[in-house]
Amino acid sequence: MGDVRVVLDGKRFESATNTVTISDLNAGYHTIKIYHQKNTSMFNIFNKRYEVVYNTSLNLKAGSLIQITVERFGKVSMSESKDRTWQI
Repeated sequence: MGDVRVVLDGKRFESATNTVTISDLNAGYHTIKIYHQKNTSMFNIFNKRYEVVYNTSLNLKAGSLIQITVERFGKVSMSESKDRTWQI
């Protein structure tokens, strides 16, 4: 998918790969935005141009693992299992 940035509860997460893992989150509501670097986007964050490819609020249950997958053409899937780590 290219260069990806994640903003969780207003805090930025970056990675040299297309995977971002966020650990030790408290149970409760969280907001998440996933950005993909794009050459012609109107939005400019992190000193680069990005477009939002996913934007939602989630209620994280205690002891949960949330995995969000954004495929190459923008299709998003989400799964939840037992653990408290987010993997994007």
